[in-house]
Amino acid sequence: MARAASVEEEAWLYGAPGWTREAGVEEVVAPFLEGGSARFRDFSRFSALGEQAARDLLGRLPEENLGDRQNLGPRCREALRAAVVHPGDVLLFGYLVSPPRWDERLTIDGMLVAGGAAPPARDSSAGPIRIWRDARRRLGLGADTGEPDELMRMPLPGDADGRIGWWMWWD
Repeated sequence: MARAASVEEEAWLYGAPGWTREAGVEEVVAPFLEGGSARFRDFSRFSALGEQAARDLLGRLPEENLGDRQNLGPRCREALRAAVVHPGDVLLFGYLVSPPRWDERLTIDGMLVAGGAAPPARDSSAGPIRIWRDARRRLGLGADTGEPDELMRMPLPGDADGRIGWWMWWD
């Protein structure tokens, strides 16, 4: 279960040193890491994290981390919920900051959205603002979530059917 940071932990961003390991966050994210284990790295990118891992992370991340966001991107909680609500249609991308860094956290900075969660491909002629507003509504993202820095069509990684989705990335 997610927990709040104690007074002793206030010097650290979201918990005591090593909380990502103790809470099992590294274990959940490990299969999605680019370049293998995070054990000896303090910064690791992850790709194509889906519904089950998102569900697990919702129960392991502290409340403060769930409110984390990359610039004007969706809050971590919102992105994780979108992946849970749209299984197989929302894949999440981001990074894990591990100990010994003081700013240990999981941050989501990108999403690949397909199927019923995605705006129709025909909307590509409507312009990026309309596509983004439709995607934000379909995904249940907050009104304070800003437009992505990148918005384009691309294939879902490892999808046997070759589905195409909308890539959204916040720098």
